[in-house]
Amino acid sequence: MKTNLPLDRLLGGTNPEVPACGSTLDFDLSDDEIVSRLGDFKKTGFHVIKIKVGHPDVEWDLKRMQMATEVLGQDVELMRCHRGWRHLYPKPLV
Repeated sequence: MKTNLPLDRLLGGTNPEVPACGSTLDFDLSDDEIVSRLGDFKKTGFHVIKIKVGHPDVEWDLKRMQMATEVLGQDVELMRCHRGWRHLYPKPLV
C-alpha cells in the first residue's frame, strides 16, 4: 500500500523534529580540551552529547566520564559510544 505520510508519522511519531547531538569522539583531546568542548556544547544548547569510551585503560574512560558528568550536570543526556566494551566488560561500568 502506498502512503504519502512522512516516515516519522508512518511509524507513529508525533514530533517531526529530531534533537541535534553534540559529539566528542576524540581520544586525542586533553582533559582541558574535552572539558572546554563539552562546556561549549552545553552553552550552545545541546541536550544530548556522545562521548567516546573504550580506551585501553578503563580508568582513563572512567575519569573522562566523571569529568563529562561534572561539566554537563543532570540536564544533558550523555551517551557512551563504543561497542568494544561489550566483549571486555559484560556488566556496565558506569
